[in-house]
Amino acid sequence: MGVSPSGLMRLANNDTIDDGDQMMEVHKFNPHGDTWIQAVYTNEGNTMESVLDMYDEMLKDEVDKFFGLDLEYNWNKDKIAVIQLAIKQHVLVFHLIRCKDNINRLKKFLWDSGYTFDMFMLPGRPRTGMAAMAEHLIHPKYADMKANFVTDYEKRVGHSFWEYKPLADMNLEYAATDAYVCYELYRIITLVNQGRQHLTPFCASVTNDGAGSSVQGGKRHRGYYS
Repeated sequence: MGVSPSGLMRLANNDTIDDGDQMMEVHKFNPHGDTWIQAVYTNEGNTMESVLDMYDEMLKDEVDKFFGLDLEYNWNKDKIAVIQLAIKQHVLVFHLIRCKDNINRLKKFLWDSGYTFDMFMLPGRPRTGMAAMAEHLIHPKYADMKANFVTDYEKRVGHSFWEYKPLADMNLEYAATDAYVCYELYRIITLVNQGRQHLTPFCASVTNDGAGSSVQGGKRHRGYYS
């Protein structure tokens, strides 16, 4: 199922505050253990469309077509600042509030009834429940994921600074990891519900080599995406 109409309306009415500069970075993060994920961070419409085209291709022969989806909001909590989509071990971190390009491709993608988008919202405790389940089903490290993401107003990092461009290193890694966890939880729960919990993960970890970039020593290294 696609994203709800109300969610699309908020996306459609999202006002950009960008200066017009376009950016695209490719990063690799190590969310836990030996697992690596690749994240494309961009505010470019063309890059976003290329990633979505890649996702369509990745899922064309899959029976279960689902994504991890997460949203981050601006300072006033009235506009979507960042939208993250995760599949397998790849994440698109799209800086929506900083995009001046047409986003019809994104809205059409989210409206696609052939896809399921999981935000992992539990009634009454939407995100704490996610951390607890991730701790038990994926890796103990996720128990402290939310607690370690602390707002620092002097450094302009944390939950209050999703509209700043480029995203702080901590924000970018948190955004990518959050979407990956949404995806991985849904994948594991789906396998269990289908009686396939004995199966190994159907995607190999991204190795820490090759194209892309990582955050090391406080420096941002620009990568490439194709």
